[in-house]
Amino acid sequence: MSELSRTTCDAAGKACGCSESAFVPGAVPVAEGTTVTYRIANMDCPSEEGLIRRRLHGMDGILDLRFNLMGRSLDVVHDLRSVQPITEALHGIGMKAVAGWRSLRADRGSLVWQNFRRSRGIAAW
Repeated sequence: MSELSRTTCDAAGKACGCSESAFVPGAVPVAEGTTVTYRIANMDCPSEEGLIRRRLHGMDGILDLRFNLMGRSLDVVHDLRSVQPITEALHGIGMKAVAGWRSLRADRGSLVWQNFRRSRGIAAW
C-alpha cells in the first residue's frame, strides 16, 4: 500500500483495530445494498469509530460502513430485511443512534419528520 493510499487509522498506529485492507476511498468497489444513515450524538472521534467498526464489522449482512465524524453520522450499507439488528448493536455499545436521520431531514414537511421531531423534542426550523 502506498503512502498516499494509507488511511488515517494506519497513521495513528491502527488504534481503531483496522487492517491494511481498511476502506480507502476510491480503492475499493462500492458495495451494493440498502443504505441507512444513523445520527449518532456521542460519536465524534476515532475511538468511537473504532468501537463501532469492531462491533459491526463481523455482523452478517453489513456490506460497508461510511463514517462522518464531523457530522456525527454513519451510513451503513446492508442487505438485511430490517435495520433493527444494526440499531440494537449500536445501542449495545452505548451509542445514541437514530436511524433514518438524513432522509427525514431532507423532507422536513412530511408527517414522518413531524412525528419524529415531536418524539425526540427537536425544535422546528
